[in-house]
Amino acid sequence: MYETVIDVGDYVNSITDLINLSDNLDCFQSLSNISDEYDLGFYWIAESGCYSLKELGNLSNYFDYERYGHDIAFEQSGTLYSGNYIYYTGESFSSDYDRKSIPEEYCVLTEPNDFDD
Repeated sequence: MYETVIDVGDYVNSITDLINLSDNLDCFQSLSNISDEYDLGFYWIAESGCYSLKELGNLSNYFDYERYGHDIAFEQSGTLYSGNYIYYTGESFSSDYDRKSIPEEYCVLTEPNDFDD
């Protein structure tokens, strides 16, 4: 997912963004096998469990999945990419890395004497 969000490009403009993105991947959702707006609309209506086609009865034959998928992508600012649909879930995006200090878990340190043999 990390590479996909980078390729989509809306959230990465610098190294700082890349570092912060690694801690915020849970802010993105990816739906696989969604290649166009029709697939997206069909997923949200028929497969996601949000709606019941059975309850719609014969009306489901007249549903415009493509238009609905277009509206979903627009509302979520989602992107169709390489057979997937990626969208920002709206969760709080934290910016822990501020370019002033590197979090300890990302540091690789050696003692100066480690190489004096």
